[in-house]
Amino acid sequence: MLVNRPAIGIDVAKNFCFYAAVSPTCTTFLKPFRALNTKQGLLFALGQIKKWKRRLVVSP
Repeated sequence: MLVNRPAIGIDVAKNFCFYAAVSPTCTTFLKPFRALNTKQGLLFALGQIKKWKRRLVVSP
């Protein structure tokens, strides 16, 4: 089912990025959030994505 195959979008800027995840049917899985382009900011973004991924049930 396509709804279980989300896309993660990253809007890259010089000092920060915006991250979001949506399904092919435009269901929001991960609300947009901003993270700085620093080690701490990238670790925060990775943590948010991993937390969201654990809640997502993906079936083949």
